[in-house]
Amino acid sequence: MKEENFNITCSTDDKYIQHCMVMLCSLFENNANKRFTVHILINCLSENNQEQLRSLATRYNNKLYFYKVNEEILDGVKFRNKRPLTKAAYYRLLLPSILSELKTVLYLDCDIVVLGDVSELFDIDLSDFALAACLDPMPFSDTHRRQINHPVGTKTFCSGMMYINLEYWRNHDSERKCLNFAKKERKPVYLHDQDVFNFVFRDQWFLLPPKWNVSPMAKNIYWEGYKEFDYVEYYTQPRIYHYCAHIKPWQDLISLKRSYYLKYLKLSEFENPKIEETTTKEKLNALLWCIDVVYWKNIDPYLPFIISGLIKEFINIYRLMKICLFKITNNRQKWINQVKYFRYGKFLK
Repeated sequence: MKEENFNITCSTDDKYIQHCMVMLCSLFENNANKRFTVHILINCLSENNQEQLRSLATRYNNKLYFYKVNEEILDGVKFRNKRPLTKAAYYRLLLPSILSELKTVLYLDCDIVVLGDVSELFDIDLSDFALAACLDPMPFSDTHRRQINHPVGTKTFCSGMMYINLEYWRNHDSERKCLNFAKKERKPVYLHDQDVFNFVFRDQWFLLPPKWNVSPMAKNIYWEGYKEFDYVEYYTQPRIYHYCAHIKPWQDLISLKRSYYLKYLKLSEFENPKIEETTTKEKLNALLWCIDVVYWKNIDPYLPFIISGLIKEFINIYRLMKICLFKITNNRQKWINQVKYFRYGKFLK
C-alpha cells in the first residue's frame, strides 16, 4: 500500500448536499478500517450544511476540508440547453491548482454509492497516465465525436469516478487545456466536463474494470476487451453504484438499486432528507425502463436464440408503431431522424 491516508475529492452545493452525505457515508461505512482526507470543492454551501459534513467525517474518524472555488476562472464555460448544469460541474478542472500539495486523488460524483474497499485503486501505477476511469458509451453522434476529436473506435471514459494523477496534469499543462476546451464554442453541448476530459486526455488514461462504475439502469456493458471475471464482478461484486441515468434514487418512483441510496441516507443522519416528487407519467416511464433493463440483463441472455429473436422483433414493431403514431410532430426533421435511427437499430427515447 502506497499510503495509509487516502485523499478523496468531490464538489457540492446546497442543492446536492443530501447526495454528498450519502456518498461519503457509504464510503466511510464500507471502508471502516481506512482513514480518509476529504477535500470538498464549494462556492455556496451554508454553514449548517458544512457542519453536517464535518460531523459525518468526525463520526468515522476522518478529516474533511472545504475549498472555496473562484468561479470567475470558469467564466465562459459552455452548458447544454436541456437540463443545464452549474459551474460546479467544471470545478474538477481546477483540481491541480486547488489541491496543489497532492500527487493523486480519487474523485467521486455525489450521485454515487460506494459498496466496497477503494484502497486498491491507490495501488495503481499512474506514472504514464492522467487518470484511471471506466469505459463510457459516448459519443452519442458523429457531431459529438468530432467535437472531442476522436477517431472512430476510440474508447471514452466516464468522469464520475476518476483516480487522478495530479502531477501528470501539472506537468502537461492540463488545467489550461481543459479550460480552453470548456470555453470553446460548440453546439450542442453534450456532457460538459466529461467531454473536456475525453478531448484533452484521449489515449492518456488507464482503463478500470467495470465494477468500479456500475450504472444500475444500464442495459449492458459489453466490450470485447472484458474478461469473464470482469462481468462476474460487475454483476455480483460491484464496488460503486453510479446513479448517472436520468432516473434518480432520490425520486419517488421505482428505480433499480434505490435501496442502497436510502440505506446510506438514513445512516448519514442528514437533517430533513427530501424525496423529489414526480409525475404519474414519469413514474410509468421509470417502471417501463426498469422492466426493460431487468429483461435485457437477467432474462434475454438465457432464452433460446429463436425466442429471443422473436421478442426483439416484437419490440422493434412496437417501437416503429410508437414512432409513427406518437412521434410525428411539427418538427419533421426530428421524425425523419427517428425513422433513420430505427433502421439502424438505435432508438431515440
